[in-house]
Amino acid sequence: MGFWKREAVRWLKQADYDLREAERALRAGSYSYACFLSHQSAEKAAKAVCYMKGEPTYGHDVAVLLEGLKRHGVRVDDLIGLGMHLNKFYAPTRYRTSTRAWRRPPSNSTPRAMPRPVSNMPPRS
Repeated sequence: MGFWKREAVRWLKQADYDLREAERALRAGSYSYACFLSHQSAEKAAKAVCYMKGEPTYGHDVAVLLEGLKRHGVRVDDLIGLGMHLNKFYAPTRYRTSTRAWRRPPSNSTPRAMPRPVSNMPPRS
């Protein structure tokens, strides 16, 4: 296995781990952390595909990362809107002073802010 494929596998494993942790945080009522980890998982999964295509990439904007995959023929049009939605949770859940949300403790965040699950996604094994 070549370097880029090994990197892709490494990023994808981390994305899967982050998603499992996000699900656990959601069940525990830690909504802010679940949002943060959901964004991290999507970002790392998109980067894994970039690495698989032999193109390292940088940045945290999930929608931009997905847009970049179009150059490689990856069909992502239905995911870009979801990426934009996840981007809303990157800074406020990581840096509490980045918005007015810092005035509330993270535990007071509500599940209404959580992204809705995508029903057409295959179940994880």
